[in-house]
Amino acid sequence: MSDNLYEIARMMRDRGAFQKDMSEAAALVQNLFREKYFNKLSEAVQAQDEKIHGEPPKEIRLLRVLKEFRPEREHERIDRVIDMMLTASSLQNLRGTFANEFPAEKGPVHKDGVYDIDPNCVPKPAVPDFAGLLMMLALMGRRR
Repeated sequence: MSDNLYEIARMMRDRGAFQKDMSEAAALVQNLFREKYFNKLSEAVQAQDEKIHGEPPKEIRLLRVLKEFRPEREHERIDRVIDMMLTASSLQNLRGTFANEFPAEKGPVHKDGVYDIDPNCVPKPAVPDFAGLLMMLALMGRRR
């Protein structure tokens, strides 16, 4: 028993070992988050990105055609606009898919404008907003 206490006391005094353990714990959490959420989201983003590039909206197709009639010095600017529009389309499609999978809860306001009163009103976490942010970051990372 005293050996265990001695070992614990020795470990607590060694700041380097404690910092190393904390770094390892942070890396484990980071890897878990990456595997459980980000990799799956990244795959969905990549699939949507490939789909949107394979079948671009008519506005994108029009811009690509118009680009050929503009001076070459404007081509890079048009390409950036096309990339932004592709990103926006992908994000909109992903958000739509996400909204279909996880429909919003019925709000407290009825069609006639009357509010429901909920005595146990507790704010809910903004999961769709967080997911939207992750999708946008993943899409923006694909462009570079």
